[in-house]
Amino acid sequence: MRIRSHLLLLAAVVLVPGFLAAAIAVEKVREAERAAALNGLSETVRATALLVDGEIQRSLGALAVLANSPALKSGDMKAFYAEAKAGSLVPDVWTLLLDESGTQVFNTTVPLDTPPPPPSARARVAHVLATQRPLASDVIVGPVTGQLLTTLYVPTELADGKRYVVAQAFSVEHWKKKAMRPRGRADWVVAVLDRSGKFISRSHRSDELLGRTARPELVAAATAANEGLIRHPTLEGIDSYDAFVHSDLTGWTIAVAAPVDTIDASATHAVAWLMAGVAAALAAALLGAAMLGRVVMRAIDSASQAAGALGRGE
Repeated sequence: MRIRSHLLLLAAVVLVPGFLAAAIAVEKVREAERAAALNGLSETVRATALLVDGEIQRSLGALAVLANSPALKSGDMKAFYAEAKAGSLVPDVWTLLLDESGTQVFNTTVPLDTPPPPPSARARVAHVLATQRPLASDVIVGPVTGQLLTTLYVPTELADGKRYVVAQAFSVEHWKKKAMRPRGRADWVVAVLDRSGKFISRSHRSDELLGRTARPELVAAATAANEGLIRHPTLEGIDSYDAFVHSDLTGWTIAVAAPVDTIDASATHAVAWLMAGVAAALAAALLGAAMLGRVVMRAIDSASQAAGALGRGE
């Protein structure tokens, strides 16, 4: 074998393991970047869940004040109606008072003396009075407004034993404003689902999809676990990672979906820079090996010529 071939073989022996190590490092970087992007997705869904729960907590505080109102305790419904209406944010948030049968005593979207609609919350009112705990409803159609809404119910009892439920209703427009899409993430889909898997809020195609059931993969995953991450096509047909978390306060599920291409883009970007660096290093190593080979070959040629001259007695 010629000396040049030996040098090339030596270079290959040195460079090939380095190339394999670089390939392994590139894959590790890709996995780490994808994991970091998915962790960011999970953090976003937790932050959104805190936003929704914070809104519910504020409503619970307002309802607790109303439930202990002296006007209600004294049976002064006119004064109590004024208090409840003052705390409402019509048309997105309004207040109701219901009796034990689930019949509306009043609804702040209409005058106090408006005849009540047929009872539609009997089961929810009975549950709240039986458990003496607040309850957040699934998405329903309001009997007075005819709008899609959710309602938060809080029990209260008067000194004479008469029981009521003070409630606050939220239109889906309210949740559309509160559960916004993340900044700079126009392609991420933020959604709030009720216990049955129907959309309370959705950042994309909300006018079309609110009140409809989400993808079965997401509903099944949210039913089986309090939080998690799945990969599935969205209702738009986009292959996405979907992080979700279950709210113990409301029983709702908050989910944020990000396209797979978006999550992988950051990993691909980092890998591209790493591969460029590895390629530059390998090119420099090959160039150095070639230059060193030429130097060695010239030295060997010079030594060979000197030996020949010495043999001729020169």
